[in-house]
Amino acid sequence: MPIFIYQQSGNPLVRFLVSLAVLAGMVALAVIFLPVIGAIILTFVLIAIAFVLYGWIYRKINGDPIDNLQKAMMRAQEEARERYRQTSANRSTDESVARVGGQKKWTMKDVEDVEEVKENRE
Repeated sequence: MPIFIYQQSGNPLVRFLVSLAVLAGMVALAVIFLPVIGAIILTFVLIAIAFVLYGWIYRKINGDPIDNLQKAMMRAQEEARERYRQTSANRSTDESVARVGGQKKWTMKDVEDVEEVKENRE
């Protein structure tokens, strides 16, 4: 089985100089692209400021959206309660009627009746 051993070849001074050259090249690239990086960061900052201004203007015109949502939910809840009161007043209190299909009606007075019918069939 071959054993691989990493051997450093070459003059240590040349390796050091090559390392310095690579580091200098990376620093030079960073300096060259610094305006591009700054422009990208500035773009994100401006977008964030635009969102904050939009939210502020929206709140000035329409009010707080959370309060508006709570008010709308309260109105919807009151309307649903009123509709339920109207439908429950029209319906008899001890009988539920469900329409299935076209003309078929099922009437159930309470759960005990269903259990009695099951027991009678067996």
